[in-house]
Amino acid sequence: EEREPARLCGYLQKLSGKGPLRGYRSRWFVFDARRCYLYYFKSPQDALPLGHLDIADACFSYQGPDEAAEAGAEPPAHFQVHSAGAVTVLKAPNRQLMTYWLQELQQRRWEYCSSLDMVKWDSRASPTPGDCSKGLVARDNSGKSQVGGPAPDPRAQLLATAGQLDGCSEPK
Repeated sequence: EEREPARLCGYLQKLSGKGPLRGYRSRWFVFDARRCYLYYFKSPQDALPLGHLDIADACFSYQGPDEAAEAGAEPPAHFQVHSAGAVTVLKAPNRQLMTYWLQELQQRRWEYCSSLDMVKWDSRASPTPGDCSKGLVARDNSGKSQVGGPAPDPRAQLLATAGQLDGCSEPK
């Protein structure tokens, strides 16, 4: 029997606003596996989301630890989600949780796209949304790591960080 995967949810900081009002705001994020959307709310108790990010066709980027070391700073724990022509900046409490979120989002997108590919293969139904065949990691000219497309199964890598998020409880 197949177990339902644990829900991916927790607090992240979302960069929003313009000009002097621009800043990070704490938001509760919940991944919806049926739509491959990452919804965000003001708090876990809210019934209606403030918005969502379409993860099925998203690419992710983040600053590598080498670039931060060159600047003599701690590696940042923020990453960008490039989706639907927009870039959303999210920040985790630490680098380990940032890596956890990136790996989980890639894994769940891979599972979503794979399930759509199976439906397409079986029924010759509509094509998959977005480009589910993007590569996993590349480096652009700015020196930022680019992460996109389906990931190989990163479960072994997640063992070190899996205890950080327990179901839908707030990260410790």
